[in-house]
Amino acid sequence: MGLVWVVIPLVLFGLIGYVSVNEIFFNASVHDPQVSMADTSSIHHDYNEISTVTILSGATIAENESLSSKQIVVFLGKNNTVRWLNADIVPHSLVSDKSGDSFWSTGLINPGDSSYVTFNHTGSFEYHGNPHPWITGEVIVLENRN
Repeated sequence: MGLVWVVIPLVLFGLIGYVSVNEIFFNASVHDPQVSMADTSSIHHDYNEISTVTILSGATIAENESLSSKQIVVFLGKNNTVRWLNADIVPHSLVSDKSGDSFWSTGLINPGDSSYVTFNHTGSFEYHGNPHPWITGEVIVLENRN
């Protein structure tokens, strides 16, 4: 009986820990020093500090509206973590238009799931859907003047 009480909290904690780490680290592949998930301070953001873009239902059809915001403006140190929420019924992936060292990707976002990318430098970061190139957007990162 005592073993059950010890194992259940560990299993529950492990699942909760897995979901959090998976969402933060494994759903976003980033290769740009300007776009980094390695900064551990980004793990503890309040949800008020996360900017959300929703991939809309029906985004797989080129004529449909695909994103809740085509352009989003964020501020360093305030809301520079962007969450892409997939409200569609099929998986999506978003990738930066820049290649080489500036490349970043959300990884595959399953229906109902989210992916996070933290932008650590100012600039304009355009992106598109893969394999749905008509899904396009831009993240503009500005200095926080507060």
